[in-house]
Amino acid sequence: MMRMGILVFLLLSQPFFTLPMEGQTTGNPEENRDDDQRRDILRYGIDSEVISLLKDLEDDEDIDDFTEEIMDLLVNSRNQELKAAAVRIFSSVEYRPALEQVEKILLDYPDKEELIIAGIEYFIELDHREGVEILKDFTSSQQTAVAMKAVEGIGRLGDPGDIQFLRDLYDDTSLGQNVRASALSALGMLKDSESIPFLEEIVTDASQERSYRWRACQALGEIGTPEVLPVLADLLNDDDTILRTYAVRALTTFESGEVLDYLMEALRDSFWRVRLAAVETLGERKEKDAIDILVYKATRDPEERIRIAAIQALGKIGGRSYRSLRDLAGNQRYSQASRIVALQELVKNDLGNSFGLIDTILEKEEKQPGSRIFIELVKAMSQEENPRLADYFERFLTHGDVSVVLMALKGIGENRFSGLRDKVQTLSESNTSSSIKKTAEEALEKL
Repeated sequence: MMRMGILVFLLLSQPFFTLPMEGQTTGNPEENRDDDQRRDILRYGIDSEVISLLKDLEDDEDIDDFTEEIMDLLVNSRNQELKAAAVRIFSSVEYRPALEQVEKILLDYPDKEELIIAGIEYFIELDHREGVEILKDFTSSQQTAVAMKAVEGIGRLGDPGDIQFLRDLYDDTSLGQNVRASALSALGMLKDSESIPFLEEIVTDASQERSYRWRACQALGEIGTPEVLPVLADLLNDDDTILRTYAVRALTTFESGEVLDYLMEALRDSFWRVRLAAVETLGERKEKDAIDILVYKATRDPEERIRIAAIQALGKIGGRSYRSLRDLAGNQRYSQASRIVALQELVKNDLGNSFGLIDTILEKEEKQPGSRIFIELVKAMSQEENPRLADYFERFLTHGDVSVVLMALKGIGENRFSGLRDKVQTLSESNTSSSIKKTAEEALEKL
């Protein structure tokens, strides 16, 4: 009896866990089940199921647990679409162990357009410079999309030793116009200053095919040395409206003070694409000296797309432009679309200083059934992280519009507002819509 008592004591005193045996999964049981189901689909599912799953995994960039199965598909599947999906997912996560197999595919399937393009994109993503010689073989492909992608690959992965090859491609009149134009773009990607005279000769020749002039202009902008600036400035007055647009965008990276003057002048162009390019370029350059004219464009340009782009440019520039955006967002004389974009820019870039405006607009718009301004403002807020948002999200949880409740739940989860756990828990257990319950459960996992 004494021995039995000791044995029971020893058994009861052991820790209440055991180490997993070999092959036994650990972690969240539900996640493990999901992974097992995905693995089974990759191994045994029909091709359409597998392709759909690969696209989902690519979007999630979550393949660590499935690389063996995906590699098996890449090697053994006869479905070209499936192989291409496998290559794309390896490209998205820069999975280098697949490199040898992708090279083999490019050599074995030269006429499979989707697969070849996926393989070239994989080379580009992995910066596989040793693959340039393989790409050169595809520049003469009868499939234009393949040839153009191969030329792009040479531009992104090549070196000065490939410049003559690209010039020869342009000079080869047996090739299609799109492929020859791509060769000019690739010269810009290589940023070789010795190509400047060659490109300037093309872009200044009004008798040239228009697309060649466009691409030569783009290439000069990518090379970006000061000596090409006068040529680009002259192109701003060319009769070809599309070429003027290319010239504006080519000015993006130049540091010269003259560029601001050129861009401000381009804002007066009668062709809307030129004005749009100028607005976007000023935003990308964060030109604070352009705020006043951009405010004018945001409120007075005859094209709505220009007004919207000017608002977005002001959001990128920041500083005193935020004050102008607040004035615009709060003024009903401006279009609903403009006010929404102004609010989105303020929430994204200057939330802390915009709560007063937000309160005013919420108070007014929440009373309007189906107010798009209200919905878009809540959506913008749900995508940001700020402790002051907790009170807003708590209020939105009781809103009558399901979409508002869903956005509030997502905002609570992203901000990890643990103080709202009980309210989220209640929604996850309530007799409400399945979408609300599911989103509440997802938010709880983050709290």
